[in-house]
Amino acid sequence: MDLIPNMIRYLALFTILVILSIFFAFYPISEGRSQVANVNCSNLGNVNITSKKYAQCLANAANSWANVPLNAALVEANATANSSDRAFSDGYEPGILTCQDQPKGTDEAYLYFLNSQDLLDAAEEMDTLSYSWKTYRREAVRCLTKAIALDASNRTYLLKRAEINDDDPLLATSDITKVIDAHPGDIDLHLLRARAYVRSKQLKPALADYTKAISLEPKNKDLYLKRYSFFLLEMRDQEKALADLNSVLAISPSDPAALAYRAEIYSVRKDYPNALKDLTLLIESEPTFYFYYLSRSKVYEEAGQLDKALADVNTAIKISPTSSSAYEQRAKLYRKTARTALAIRDERTAKRLDAQLMKELEKE
Repeated sequence: MDLIPNMIRYLALFTILVILSIFFAFYPISEGRSQVANVNCSNLGNVNITSKKYAQCLANAANSWANVPLNAALVEANATANSSDRAFSDGYEPGILTCQDQPKGTDEAYLYFLNSQDLLDAAEEMDTLSYSWKTYRREAVRCLTKAIALDASNRTYLLKRAEINDDDPLLATSDITKVIDAHPGDIDLHLLRARAYVRSKQLKPALADYTKAISLEPKNKDLYLKRYSFFLLEMRDQEKALADLNSVLAISPSDPAALAYRAEIYSVRKDYPNALKDLTLLIESEPTFYFYYLSRSKVYEEAGQLDKALADVNTAIKISPTSSSAYEQRAKLYRKTARTALAIRDERTAKRLDAQLMKELEKE
């Protein structure tokens, strides 16, 4: 009768011994895997512990330890982790790349700069209105700030921080100023600082930089065009904007941009004769460009010369029969001259052309 209970006790004891033997057989391997991973993966440098690269390192170290000696496992894991051509950003998931501390005893400033470049590369893949895009750019600024703390006179670091510093335009102008102090004759730097001043709503120093750039190259018409835009868009000063366009035309009498901009200002000021004169010069210089005829048609319309306006828009349509804006302009003139049926026809044509354009854009 005691045989069955004894057999049950022996069976239970045997089962416990089997479980313990299995545990102790695999425990060293499990512990060894953890040690390999910690030894190897903690030395990967600028790698986030939640990144793909770090996870791949853990996997390689553990899998290798199960089959080969420790040194071979370390070699394999290191080779896997360092196989990327890009030193820092490979393996990062969106949202986890950060500005990380660089190892001492290296060119820390340059490594911070590289880290900032990786952050900016990641930001380029994102929607510019997204929170992640802003966060990555802020992290890049933080990296560059660390680089500048280590190498305060580095032109590249200062200008890059100024370029991407969306949150602090005053710091951006300060960064550019430091570079200008070392290179006072660099026109591009003055233009860059002028734009930074505009961002921080400092229009007077911005104007001073535009003017300084012109003083360095007084025959450079592009500089006058840049200051013209500043006068027109930021300072709302048509007189000074017009003066800069006149300066451009004094250097290059047939400059198309200056003539077109000046015609627009004349038109806004209802100086129709001068506006028509500039547009006529543009048409004479490029008689196959439909847009000039369309622009002159609108000025003729504003001046009350509807016949001439209609003649110009007809020419524009002949040159560019797929221009919906030309048909819209002609429909407007037809309605003003009580030709309603013709106006409706052109309005329908304009809508059809717009619809065709939308379909083509969708295909792309």
